Amino acid sequence: GYGRCQIDLARQLGRFVYRQAYEETLDVDRDQAARVVAQARHHATVVLPTHRSNLDSGVMPSAWHELGLPPTHTFAGINMAFWPLGPIMRRSGSIFIRRRVRDDPAYRYVLREYLGYLIEKGFHLEWYIEGGRSRTGKLLPPRLGLLTYVIDAYREGRTDDVVLVPASITYDQLREVADFAGEARGEAKQRESIRWLVGLMRGNRGHSYGRIYVRFGEPLSLRNTLGPPTGSAGIARREQDRSVQEIGFEVSWRINQATPVTATALLTLLLLGAPGRALTYEQVRAAARQHVDDAEQRKLPMTDSAASLRTDRGVGAALDALIDNDVVVCSDDGPDPVYVIGADQHLAAAFYRNSILHHFLDGSIAELALVSAAEPGVPDPLSTFWAAAIGVRELLKFEFLFREEDEFRVGVAAALVRNDSRWQVRVADGPPGVFGLLRSFRALTAPLTLRSFLEAYSVVALELARRGSDAVADDESLVAACEGHGRQRLLQKRIQSPESVSRHVFRTGLRLACSRGLVAAGDDLASRRASFVTETEQLLRRLDAIEAIACPVAGQEHDDGR
Repeated sequence: GYGRCQIDLARQLGRFVYRQAYEETLDVDRDQAARVVAQARHHATVVLPTHRSNLDSGVMPSAWHELGLPPTHTFAGINMAFWPLGPIMRRSGSIFIRRRVRDDPAYRYVLREYLGYLIEKGFHLEWYIEGGRSRTGKLLPPRLGLLTYVIDAYREGRTDDVVLVPASITYDQLREVADFAGEARGEAKQRESIRWLVGLMRGNRGHSYGRIYVRFGEPLSLRNTLGPPTGSAGIARREQDRSVQEIGFEVSWRINQATPVTATALLTLLLLGAPGRALTYEQVRAAARQHVDDAEQRKLPMTDSAASLRTDRGVGAALDALIDNDVVVCSDDGPDPVYVIGADQHLAAAFYRNSILHHFLDGSIAELALVSAAEPGVPDPLSTFWAAAIGVRELLKFEFLFREEDEFRVGVAAALVRNDSRWQVRVADGPPGVFGLLRSFRALTAPLTLRSFLEAYSVVALELARRGSDAVADDESLVAACEGHGRQRLLQKRIQSPESVSRHVFRTGLRLACSRGLVAAGDDLASRRASFVTETEQLLRRLDAIEAIACPVAGQEHDDGR
């Protein structure tokens, strides 16, 4: 059993662990929190946070408690059930579950009924919608097993409504990023244990990683989404699966929309966008102000640290924080200090950058599609533009969350309207209109946001093409081959971004290739693999064209040495 003492002990332990390296007070958006409180006081609630760190298990209960709400029953992975953490968590409301239960129908049935009972009694629940921690900084696709059981319980009439609460936990910096970068290079994941827990606490001690931000997306009511309970979960399986997928996607989308732009994320975006080249302070400041102005115009969620990049003090503080934790290196031997991503820190920097890429995705895809529309021999530039935009969306569908095609088109068009309301007329004018439009953009973001992913996919395509018509017998051996090939191409300067040499991204590229039938044996396999190579290389050439227009990158116009 558990009670108030056990819950208080677990909460205090969680606070103790994260406060060793972060500011004591969590940064919570009070307006968002008020909407959540209003819903949670009257309905069963399921909190669905992001998962970036093992500290999350202490952060969200603290934030929930500060809102004056009763504690949640939290579903956690069985890997965290080691002594002494497991007993403490169990006695404070945590429920440990197996990660893979597909082959155990009895376990699934008991879990479904237990979750339905908790919903029926009106308890608040919590679990990570991504399942495990994101190793890349991007939101992972939603895991739908537990959500399916909640929807079943609602449809059966065990409660009159369930409110899903999307939540984002964001860190200025994170010690675990070094472990994620190691895993991206092929290192084994460290197993959770008492020794691991002590190492986590010791590793955080004496460091300052900034603030922790808790943001809530708009709560989603199952009654408003699905209609009144039917009294039975026995609807057609295909229809049920579709509705669960749509709800899971909607929750994830709302999480992304609530995830704030931090100073760390913005600066790593800019510095990674100048691979192999250091930027002066003036270059960093000019580019940061440009992006902050754009974010404010678009009403993107921002932290105070990001907004303060308009000031010298804010830029200096954010750079110093990155330097203190070795992510950025400052060289001040010359007349002006210059800043560059530290050696072997590109994957760590990419983790922070990736947390905000979704805010720039529509505009970046629009830029690529514009270049496509301006290429020689295009009879209908506007139709070519939309075909190219949809093609990039399809290529990146396993990397990012996209709305349905009609809504995606609206988002891409809106990104262009922000720069020029007559963009369609200019595209229809052909190359002069298209390139004039691109030159008028306040900030070109495609090279900053998409290059590392497209370079990684190009390596996957080349490795598949090297195998001709041979099927891939072992996915991990192919990923390892991609890693070696990627390192070689990086040394040859045939790819620009060190963060593109990542096993995490290679695996996603392989997943795309599998969905296209490029992994198993099949008809015309060699030629279809060659087409995949052509597709990725063509997109990289378009990125080069955008970069040429954007040059000098990141405010290099302020470089007096030009």
